[in-house]
Amino acid sequence: MHSDADPAPGVASRWRHWPLVAILVVAATLVFASLQRDYLWSDEGDTAVLAQSILKYGVPTAWDGVTFTDSDFGARLTDDFVMVSSPWLQYYVVAASFAISANPHSPRDCRSLSSAS
Repeated sequence: MHSDADPAPGVASRWRHWPLVAILVVAATLVFASLQRDYLWSDEGDTAVLAQSILKYGVPTAWDGVTFTDSDFGARLTDDFVMVSSPWLQYYVVAASFAISANPHSPRDCRSLSSAS
């Protein structure tokens, strides 16, 4: 038997994981709060630039005549600077989003659509 001073047997087990839940809530807040920042990871930047080149040239090319952009220093490109090491679907999805977006240079647009592809 348990006395009135003792907590119910199920109460202790219900609160056993609260530190983990608290850590996950703080981590999620920190991760999702920074999605609006103007910074892109190198692969996200590559995706955005290659998507813009699709709108201009029709293929994902890392050279636009002024700027060379590739986070792997050309390891994934042909001699014509066309991306060949990964499927092009992600670049065309982001290019389509840029074509219909009110703000095609938004990091948020690039992140949200490239993560969906």
